[in-house]
Amino acid sequence: MRAAPGSFIAGITRALVGCLLDHLQPRGPLRAAEALGVHRNTVTTRLERIRAAGYDLDDPATRLALHLAVHLRQT
Repeated sequence: MRAAPGSFIAGITRALVGCLLDHLQPRGPLRAAEALGVHRNTVTTRLERIRAAGYDLDDPATRLALHLAVHLRQT
C-alpha cells in the first residue's frame, strides 16, 4: 500500500518546506536565502534539520520524491 504523497514530508514544518523547495531548485543556498528573504545561515540550518530528519538531499531519488511531495502539498 502506498503512503499519501503528503505523508512523505509529514514531519517537515512549513518553513522547512519553503526552504526545501528553494533548495531543490538549481540555485544554491545563497539564492534560496534571497528568495526566502532570510540569511543564508538560516537556509543552511534548515537544510541540516531536514537531513537530521533522515532525508538524504544528495540522493537524486530522494530529491525527486521530496520535490513531488512538496509540490503536491502546496496544491
